[in-house]
Amino acid sequence: MKKEQKSLKVVVAHGSSDSALESALNLLKKKVNDAGVYESYMRTQEFEKPSVRRRNKKKAATRSAKKFLKEKRDNIEKLLKKCVVG
Repeated sequence: MKKEQKSLKVVVAHGSSDSALESALNLLKKKVNDAGVYESYMRTQEFEKPSVRRRNKKKAATRSAKKFLKEKRDNIEKLLKKCVVG
């Protein structure tokens, strides 16, 4: 069974200033983080017990759910503020 490797392609426009380089590096870091490349790299560096892996997965799901609920609540509050005539 062969593992499929994900490829990550990022096109960076070259600018003349240091701020362009900084923004390009930030963009690259964000793309790598979103693709999960760093997490998979760190996972292969050291053995992780299955129980620890399950625990971390559960924590990540909890964080994701809390973030989703917070964004939903904030959006509802913004809509209510717009609806209130005052």
